Amino acid sequence: MQEAMQITPDTPTDMFLYLIDIYDLIIKGERCPALAIKLKTYLRDNYTKLHVPIPGCLYGWTHSMFVFIIYLHLIEPTYTYNKNWIKQHRLRLYKDPDPKEWSWDTFISMLDLVSLKWNELPQCVQLEELLGVLTTLARKFCLYIHTKDALSVDMHTHDVSNTKYHVRLSPESIVSVMRVVMFRFHGYTIQEIQLPSNNMDHFLHLEKRHLVSRKFREGVCSWMWDRIILIGEKAIASHDQLGENVSSFTCLFKRHPAGQLTAWQRQLTYNTYDKIDDRLKEYIHLHLIDQHFQSIYNIGFIKYFVVFDVFKHKKNIETCKVPLLLCLQDQYHVHWSGVHRGGTVKDAFVIWVHFIKLYLDCKPYDMDFSLLVSQMFESLSDEDTLEGYWTLHDGDL
Repeated sequence: MQEAMQITPDTPTDMFLYLIDIYDLIIKGERCPALAIKLKTYLRDNYTKLHVPIPGCLYGWTHSMFVFIIYLHLIEPTYTYNKNWIKQHRLRLYKDPDPKEWSWDTFISMLDLVSLKWNELPQCVQLEELLGVLTTLARKFCLYIHTKDALSVDMHTHDVSNTKYHVRLSPESIVSVMRVVMFRFHGYTIQEIQLPSNNMDHFLHLEKRHLVSRKFREGVCSWMWDRIILIGEKAIASHDQLGENVSSFTCLFKRHPAGQLTAWQRQLTYNTYDKIDDRLKEYIHLHLIDQHFQSIYNIGFIKYFVVFDVFKHKKNIETCKVPLLLCLQDQYHVHWSGVHRGGTVKDAFVIWVHFIKLYLDCKPYDMDFSLLVSQMFESLSDEDTLEGYWTLHDGDL
């Protein structure tokens, strides 16, 4: 096990030989919690590369599933969690509070609920305990055959040959369980900051002119599906098309009510600004800011200053020389010598511009954002505050 801790496989062949050697040690009774952590980190960091089909007879199996199975063999089982915390955050779906008595349908429903409410849950010890229990149950259901009473959803199981009452999980069901390792804590401590007086509402009011463009609205709509999809849903919904690039929109239609997605799409395409849901307005605000940057500075704000996958870019975030907007649990905060609370796109952008003015003299890299800073913080004149359409006659000129 100590030798396994020092090795990281580079190719699929090396990985399988590595996993087989670890499994031989597991059969001999050896365990190493530190190796379990290493495999979980390896799976998280290389998930896209590993989640590809295995050639041959193992239909529906991927490289990532093998890493996951070996990881489950190495974990230490735990059944302790805070029942009051579960009730406080409305996560209770079980009758019996003892996880050892939960059937498959209770377990998979708990996973779905945690995935659905992930952005609302505080990242704390109690949540970590719950994830430990769910990982233990993943070990129980994935590694062993069970009766049909335990694996209680017929469409999620395959029959076991030479038995009458026992079944095992299907490959697609194992993929649905595998998201338990994808629930990750971002680890940032978010600092409170006083929001400076600003003209953000006026700034957005001027940029709302882009909403008359159908191309702009359709761009926001097609972009937002990657932000709305929940953790693990893309792998689950696209499992029957392994090896192909399936869009988030297609996966959402398999996992969510079609009426809900159609309503969101209709809102973004046809509704006036005031009649669009607040959640969807966040995506509009971000693209209005991005459109402003492309028009005035010829750069994309989203591409250069917004980070959605903080785990993938964590090292680069720490060494970046300009403030960045980080999307953490569907909220936007500003990274500059720590993470400062924004919450909404509007508030986060105000803080971002404030830091550009305060620490970089309005000039990050070779760009000059002096005009943006003056728009955001200087007092508006009476002419700037006029709204609506006006008809000018010859006598007015």
